[in-house]
Amino acid sequence: MPLVGRGQLRFDAIEADGSAVLLRRYGSTAIVVGRTRMRGSFAGAPFRATSRYTHVFVEDQGRWRLASSQGTPIVGD
Repeated sequence: MPLVGRGQLRFDAIEADGSAVLLRRYGSTAIVVGRTRMRGSFAGAPFRATSRYTHVFVEDQGRWRLASSQGTPIVGD
């Protein structure tokens, strides 16, 4: 079971930095690149983190579905 499902990793807030979001669409595929600020706890210890992310969406029967998601921490931010 993933960390979130076991309750070890909890998010209190996940905020997208709207000024850092880039959307590119290629037919039935869309790529969203952006930045988030997160606050939560891991194994009871509080944390704050900033990350950059890339999400790939595909259009399937008129609905957009998340096909892939990748995040990279920004250290020292």
